[in-house]
Amino acid sequence: METSPKGLPYSPPDPRKGLEREIFLRALAGRKRLLDMQFGNGSRAALALCETGLSVTALGTESVVYAEPCAGYLGVYFRERLEFQSIAPDVLAESLEGVSFEMIDAIHIDGSAEADVTTICLKAAATHARPGTVLILTAADQEPLADALRALCAQAVLTPYGDLLSSDQSCFIVASNLPAERVAPLFEPSVA
Repeated sequence: METSPKGLPYSPPDPRKGLEREIFLRALAGRKRLLDMQFGNGSRAALALCETGLSVTALGTESVVYAEPCAGYLGVYFRERLEFQSIAPDVLAESLEGVSFEMIDAIHIDGSAEADVTTICLKAAATHARPGTVLILTAADQEPLADALRALCAQAVLTPYGDLLSSDQSCFIVASNLPAERVAPLFEPSVA
């Protein structure tokens, strides 16, 4: 088996995902700590750990059975920079309340995950992320996530981050926060 320059097992990346990888890495430039709110197979966390000096806090829901083994594998190589927590889906919102958002300057949310989990994560980011935080969403075109993003932009909570977008990924800068009671209505189907 081939190995990367850092000695990790290596197989060539999927060339169809090159633009998404490039956008992700450009959005992380100059950042120090990434919160991966929906750690699944760890592909985004692995990219951040391998290609940048970021530290990663990864949250995986227990409903994703492969998340913990994937985090364990990455932890072998990046134990000083990777912190993983497995969370029961029914306590995710409460668990996110305990996250130290003042230390986070980049957030990744996977919009292709379970819709309710994605909604909880995006609401937490809109409520708690500090202004200037980069928010990277994969599968941001999925409904109703796209409607919620438009509403958050209209409320000046999020602003698009330059030209860092593709058909599968969008990047935003957190411009301000809203109290939870003002964020919740933005996720109602009638808002857009």
